[in-house]
Amino acid sequence: MEVEELLGKTVLVGITDYDPAGNPVSQTQFFGRVEKVNGEGFWVRKQDGSDFWLPPDLSSTQPAPPGVYRLRSTGEVIENPDFLSVWNRTRE
Repeated sequence: MEVEELLGKTVLVGITDYDPAGNPVSQTQFFGRVEKVNGEGFWVRKQDGSDFWLPPDLSSTQPAPPGVYRLRSTGEVIENPDFLSVWNRTRE
């Protein structure tokens, strides 16, 4: 898959932050439409109108199985997104 294939598609994003010991400290979930792609990554236009940048590493982004997804934090529901993008970050 090439990053250009994401343009105009809907992506559901999940980001989990871990402390240096490997303990989860926060989780963020959102969805939106991919509005811009280039060699630096891709930009997702979130439901609130803000943009969120993700790096061009597509190993964290896969086609989404069809279905209904509910965001844990807000209860928002998205049906049949095109892609899932799951990220794990370690914070110092």
